[in-house]
Amino acid sequence: GGGALAETLVLTSVPLAWGTWAVVNVLMLNVFVAAGVPPPPPPAINAGIQAASLAALTAVCAARAVRTAGGRGASLPAPSALPGAFTLRGGAELGAWLFMGSSLQLYALTLTTASRVAFLVQATTVIVPMLEAALCRRAVSGRTWFACAMATSGIALLSFGGGGAPASALPPGHALGDALALTSAAFFAMHVVRLQGFAAACVPLELAWVKAATQAALTLAVVLAGVAFGIFEVVPTLDGLAVAGPHTIAAVCALVAWNGVVPSAYTVWAQGFAQRAISAPRANLFYSAQPLAAAALAAAFLGESLGAHGAAGGALIVGACVIGGGADTDAEGRGSR
Repeated sequence: GGGALAETLVLTSVPLAWGTWAVVNVLMLNVFVAAGVPPPPPPAINAGIQAASLAALTAVCAARAVRTAGGRGASLPAPSALPGAFTLRGGAELGAWLFMGSSLQLYALTLTTASRVAFLVQATTVIVPMLEAALCRRAVSGRTWFACAMATSGIALLSFGGGGAPASALPPGHALGDALALTSAAFFAMHVVRLQGFAAACVPLELAWVKAATQAALTLAVVLAGVAFGIFEVVPTLDGLAVAGPHTIAAVCALVAWNGVVPSAYTVWAQGFAQRAISAPRANLFYSAQPLAAAALAAAFLGESLGAHGAAGGALIVGACVIGGGADTDAEGRGSR
């Protein structure tokens, strides 16, 4: 337990950073609407976010290289003993899972509320231990299963008892949005589970950079293919921004930069760093707190509300994190990883 204090603190910050993602994306769409600019298609938004994420991680990697070259790199993590090909393979796979999850999540945000998407995406709470048991052939403790069930009950209360809007006030396409959000949860869960096999053997910053580069390449490819085949257009958005002026452009760039740096670049690194010492099921319980941050921000900036059911659901999620927090520590004491 005590040896993983740094990893635990970093892991605690991940759901807080994630909580800003959906809200900032909705704020971005609101900026376009308020300025009379046609919003870009979700893949174009994702491409901008991933480009910002890659730029941030590239800058950090460059600073690390300079620091090491200056003779002050002794305190930095030692290079991985495994060949670079392992990090490249792992980063490419993990980046693909994240790309698919974030792409579907962005589409879901155009069809339903930010709070509802945040809650439904957190279905990873129950998907992760199932995948862990099925794919990794790794036993999951009863205490962790109980905590996952408790967190999932909280998510159900948040989603269907107070998911940001009554059913009558939800957008017409909210059912499809819910389905996309739940599907994205499956991809994010695969990332959490598969990360366990790479995190301990790779330098977190290097793994994060490869994941970000993979996501940036995939989003760019989707945008280029979509434009080439006439699936969607980006020129109307660019023309609209040119007319709207520098203030609108600056607001959009600031929001894209935030989502690229904080909930994307930082969390990609943080997950790899933390899951070196914390197992996927236990890490997943920390991630369950993400809807709480998203709900608070959605209430403050988007006027969405939770109500009594939402508060009860939040209490269940927090309780699950407390109950499940020591489950894997007990297992590790008995010799399991």
